[in-house]
Amino acid sequence: MHNNDVHSHKCMRCSVGFRTHAILQAHLDSTGHRFGAPNRNEISTTNSAPQQHVSPPSLPRCEPCKATFDNQATLDEHNKALHIFNCDECPATFKTQAELQSHVAEAHAFKCPKCNLKFRSETGMQRHIGDTHSFECKKCALVLGSLAALGDHTTDRYEFKCEKCPAIFRSPRELVDHHLSAHNFK
Repeated sequence: MHNNDVHSHKCMRCSVGFRTHAILQAHLDSTGHRFGAPNRNEISTTNSAPQQHVSPPSLPRCEPCKATFDNQATLDEHNKALHIFNCDECPATFKTQAELQSHVAEAHAFKCPKCNLKFRSETGMQRHIGDTHSFECKKCALVLGSLAALGDHTTDRYEFKCEKCPAIFRSPRELVDHHLSAHNFK
């Protein structure tokens, strides 16, 4: 992301602002603005006809601050000095917007619907869900989505509660034996 510091060091030739005097000096050296090179809009042809201004060639442009540069290398140096592209999802930082976009597409494309962790692939996300958010009944192999659901399933299906006291049994036969011995059921 672009740092919003005030760019108080301005080039007198092209009016581009810079954060530090050192960056301004590098700009002046790389563009020739220090030596009074003509502004690109002032370049004209040498025909005998009335002088016409030549359209400037397409220059590399910095998207965050809209400054233009003589060449790609100068733009790259500008970006290194002024612009760092931060991922909003993790602490990663990148030198270019394109690298950031590639990172986001790869690293944050698949989000777990249960806990919002992000994965590089759907397979990785599915493996995570299976390992972390799936609970399998040891008796019947039914897979449930939470520990609470597994507990309810086990209680409803495999635990037999006495209606007269808090005793719980693992089989209907144990419950019947309990009724006979503890509560005199016949």
